[in-house]
Amino acid sequence: MKVVAITGSKFASFGPYVPAVSGDRTLFYAKRAGTGDDAIFASNADGSEECLLPTGAVSHPVAGDTRWAVFAAGMKPGARRFLVINGESTPFVAGPLGPTLDFGRIAFRGRPADSRDAAEGIFAEDGPLPGRRGAWGL
Repeated sequence: MKVVAITGSKFASFGPYVPAVSGDRTLFYAKRAGTGDDAIFASNADGSEECLLPTGAVSHPVAGDTRWAVFAAGMKPGARRFLVINGESTPFVAGPLGPTLDFGRIAFRGRPADSRDAAEGIFAEDGPLPGRRGAWGL
């Protein structure tokens, strides 16, 4: 076992979220700043670290075999929690808990962002794998 990330003067902890590992052995994790704000990082097998989301993470990251991270994030306190895939916000308000990803498929609880009155649902997307269309559905 080796240490891939540590706390220090800039980051206070890694909690409360659990890390995720992709098929290519990239490790995705949250670091909490002293201000209480969470950022999402990736650490590659060679030990290099990259910041994927510098602020606003509000759930654990998840990762798939094709090295892409998925997380729910709110960009400021009290903001709606959007599902973020590979650093790009989606048109879905997610939560209250984070997304899941297994066999290339993302699932989460939420509703479309363009309708505050829409009923909540369970959404699933097929990931970017050969033969999959990638459309959202119920």
